Amino acid sequence: MKWNQIVACIGLIFILIGLFQLYQIKREVKILDKEQNISEETSNKWVKRVTIIIVCEVIGTILGLIPTIIQTIQTIFK
Repeated sequence: MKWNQIVACIGLIFILIGLFQLYQIKREVKILDKEQNISEETSNKWVKRVTIIIVCEVIGTILGLIPTIIQTIQTIFK
């Protein structure tokens, strides 16, 4: 396996982690009643999880794009 395929696979793993976390939050929100207030602790927990989702998605996207960018640069300068 080439290094670029490994980097792309790691990027895919990060994207899947982010999507899984997003699904978990969606399930938790569905459980809550519409008029139920959430506690400060729960709110802070969700903010942290959403931050993790954003970071995972960004890292996954960047890692997925790196091999493509490098291959394009190598093709241009051959």
